[in-house]
Amino acid sequence: MKGMKKLKIANFILVTSVVTLIIGYCLWAVLIPMQDANEINREDIIRLQQEVAFNYPLGRFLLYVGFIGIGVSFVFYGKHLYVKLRDLRS
Repeated sequence: MKGMKKLKIANFILVTSVVTLIIGYCLWAVLIPMQDANEINREDIIRLQQEVAFNYPLGRFLLYVGFIGIGVSFVFYGKHLYVKLRDLRS
C-alpha cells in the first residue's frame, strides 16, 4: 500500500512536469516563422529569440523545472520497479 502511494506521487509529478514543460516551451520559443534564418549568426538568433518570445526567462525556468521533475519521477519509477523485482525474486 505504501508503494502505491509513492507511485501516485510519481504519476502526479510526471504529469505536472510534462504540463510545465509544454507551457515553458511555449513561453520560451519563438512561435512565428523566421525568414532567412540561415543567414543570421547564432548570437543574433539568440538575441532575436529573447526579444520575440513571450517571456523568455520564465519559459527557460519552466523548462528546467519540467526536466528536473521528469527526472525525479523516473527515479521514483525506478525505485518502485526495483522493489517489485526484488520482492518477486524472494
